[in-house]
Amino acid sequence: MKIGYDLDWTLTTWKTPPWNFASQLIDRRDWIGEPPSEYGLHVFSPQTREVLIQLFNSDFYMNQCPVPRFYSQNLLTQQHVAGNRQFIITARAAHIRPGTISLVNRFFPEVEDVLFVDPGHSKASTIDGLGLDVWVDDDPNELARAGAAGLPTIIAEAPWNETNWPHARRASDCLQIAMYLDKLKEDLLYYGKIQS
Repeated sequence: MKIGYDLDWTLTTWKTPPWNFASQLIDRRDWIGEPPSEYGLHVFSPQTREVLIQLFNSDFYMNQCPVPRFYSQNLLTQQHVAGNRQFIITARAAHIRPGTISLVNRFFPEVEDVLFVDPGHSKASTIDGLGLDVWVDDDPNELARAGAAGLPTIIAEAPWNETNWPHARRASDCLQIAMYLDKLKEDLLYYGKIQS
């Protein structure tokens, strides 16, 4: 089975979430700790948005501050041992992609390849080109595109994706993602859609 994962908020989180980091930099302490309720930079003030864009283009923030989500390393090891091929597709500016590859190699050596899209661009054509059997993401827009194309999807639960998606399974953590992947593989094998 070919599994595709998003990186940020799906397999990794940050030591300090970006909205907290940005609010500290611009001294907006009134909403520290409050994650956004929607996906996208449009939910932030122009000043905060500018700081967030600088953070997302910073090699330090994007490659030194992420940490694995609970059980994500075990999840990828378990799926690798089960014979599944694993790919990460993530949005990164070109100058921070080498650092991201180092981060993935350090935390998730079982990943076969890391593919990039430019920030703000869809992952749909990259997902299609890989011929994935399942897509795991926190971004509701990417999940909707993949689900509409008939690809099974798993939502890595976050405050900005609380809407129920008709073609997706909601996973509260990486343990639940592992459970859904195992069940999906059983189903795909049963219906002859993949080989063992």
